Amino acid sequence: MKRDSVLRFAGRFLALAVVCCTLPAATAYGQRPPWAVYTMDADGENVKKISRDDKNSFGSPVWSRDGKKLAYDGGPLGFNNSHIFVHTLGEEKAIDVGPGYTPDFSPDDQQIALFYPPWTKSGEKIGVWVMNADGTSREWISEGERPRWSRGGDKLVFAGEFEGFPSLYVYDTISLERTRLLERGYTQVIGAAFSPDAGQLVFVGYKAGNIFNNSAHGEVGVIDAKAGAMPNVVCQGRVGWHPDWSPTGKKLLFRIADGALMEQLQILDLEGDGKPVPLPKQFGRRNSDGVWSPDGKQIVFTSDRG
Repeated sequence: MKRDSVLRFAGRFLALAVVCCTLPAATAYGQRPPWAVYTMDADGENVKKISRDDKNSFGSPVWSRDGKKLAYDGGPLGFNNSHIFVHTLGEEKAIDVGPGYTPDFSPDDQQIALFYPPWTKSGEKIGVWVMNADGTSREWISEGERPRWSRGGDKLVFAGEFEGFPSLYVYDTISLERTRLLERGYTQVIGAAFSPDAGQLVFVGYKAGNIFNNSAHGEVGVIDAKAGAMPNVVCQGRVGWHPDWSPTGKKLLFRIADGALMEQLQILDLEGDGKPVPLPKQFGRRNSDGVWSPDGKQIVFTSDRG
């Protein structure tokens, strides 16, 4: 059947959704409608749109440690040349602080960790970088991707595949030493976040296929932040993207995609029955990248709800 005939059928949207979810991240971000950044209360109520530029897609939002700003990445549909934006809450316009992906504020809000992926067109060296919060004084740290700072600021955690297999790494910002946490076994490691005391990490990994494969199943694991530790799997399924740990240390936040390719943010209470609970009022086909505010009262996330 020809493409123009197929598009007459109501089911064409499902077919396009399947194609989108099997494409690389840069292409998937580029599907219309574009992603936007939102905040909501920690119970899923009071949703507010933050990013105002509907000509571009935005993702990977994080809070500043004082809770007054957000940083996120974004760019034209296609996402091959992403920039990082710093958005002071209450202001209309975000400030472009230069190229990069997946920002994270340091504990004193003076620096931002980020990474350049293989598909970037910025010309920068691939890997994890640290820069001042205004985009100046950029310094390459290590191979790797999707960095997150510990609350004390003395460590960074990031995923990487530069030793021949996907793994998770902790980088000590004082000793400048890098420690591998996971041995072989994962076909894709998405990223991780420190527990409030930095003693543990929550991460997302896939042991067969990857997050773009509709039939693949990943796992959310909790692991001690030291070499040789064994992860405790707390959830399985089409999980992603970057998990987050609540400020109290009692809950985890991550995205789960169901059989209908709907992506929802869900919360897992580590002291509960082990079943993640979806947050209410998640419209659109995709809701992802959830991160708690420093006081735990709000969540920032991305959505294509239009």
